[in-house]
Amino acid sequence: MTQTLPPFTRLLLSLLLLAHSSLGFTTRPALVSSCIWQPTLIARRISSLKMSNDDFFLLDANDNCIRVGQTVQVIAKNLKAFQVPKTAYGSFNEKGEFIPSNSTNYLKIPVGLVGTITKLYDNDLKRTSANYPIQVQFVATDQHDVPVPFLMHFQSKEVESIE
Repeated sequence: MTQTLPPFTRLLLSLLLLAHSSLGFTTRPALVSSCIWQPTLIARRISSLKMSNDDFFLLDANDNCIRVGQTVQVIAKNLKAFQVPKTAYGSFNEKGEFIPSNSTNYLKIPVGLVGTITKLYDNDLKRTSANYPIQVQFVATDQHDVPVPFLMHFQSKEVESIE
């Protein structure tokens, strides 16, 4: 059963997480958000560091709950993808058409590019080498003609949920 987290419960949970962090664990801001939550997941996150990626969630730039499989769009400006093949070096015009470039060594990511979350990392656990916790896969869509499918990592403030 899912329910909305009431403000008083969020306050109590914040205090519990603060006490939890004083024991050497890090706090999880996503737990004290306005996300839809499941009490069993809350208990699991507080009492254990082991959790499946399906249960894990983060917040996007608008404090909306995001999970694996959700569709998100890029909202940050001037992002560049360096881990793409040379055939994907370039940028997009106003119509979303890809324009290749031989003078750059990256793909300029346009605001509004839509992708699917494939993985979320809990960087608090320090068990990953991923710099940013949200991994998104991009493929060609009606709005943007992505030259090749690719994966990119994002911070929460760089994407927003569109579902």
